[in-house]
Amino acid sequence: MAATVTEDQPTFTEKTAFANIVRFPVVGDDNLIETKPFLDACSGVLSVLDKLGSAFSVPKKDVQGNIKRVTECYETDPNLYKTVNVFMEKKQSPGSLLWLKRALQFLLAFIDSILQDHINGTEKESLRQNVLQAYEPTLKPYHGKMTQFLFSNISRLVPHRKDFLVAMLSEPDATLDMVFHDLQLYLPDFRRNVQIVNDLLVQHGLDEQKVV
Repeated sequence: MAATVTEDQPTFTEKTAFANIVRFPVVGDDNLIETKPFLDACSGVLSVLDKLGSAFSVPKKDVQGNIKRVTECYETDPNLYKTVNVFMEKKQSPGSLLWLKRALQFLLAFIDSILQDHINGTEKESLRQNVLQAYEPTLKPYHGKMTQFLFSNISRLVPHRKDFLVAMLSEPDATLDMVFHDLQLYLPDFRRNVQIVNDLLVQHGLDEQKVV
């Protein structure tokens, strides 16, 4: 049975992937995102791609490459680049941050769709439609025809919904209800971080629309 959540003190079950991966930092009213916790959370959420199978290993490497480039810049001066906001202001690693943001938008849309299917009772055994619906507004507009074709083929190899959800369990006594419970707690900070990064890219004129 999933842990009880109250408005005052929501708690993760600690028995699912969404409870055990590094969570996105809580962002205050100043909209400042600390770089190191953000990058650690980006690496953590990539585990979702692992659960989608080996076909997603190439997209995962692309995202890891963007995380690596931002990390290397951060490590040149951790005090200066303490927040992602400074990266934007100084226009450092703009391409890597832009594509990282798009990948995060895709992952956010995908896992949120799984939660919404559960809430609405609209689950289907195949996750392909969830993947394609998440891809449509987040990555597809910036991919050329060949990349779109390759992604469409990759989407045919995703596991069944139940297999994916079972892969999100991290303890023998964990249940699928716990996955949805922890996902509801995980998503808000994830969504807020992505929205702020998107807003910063737009604010500083770094939201390039070029197709690759």
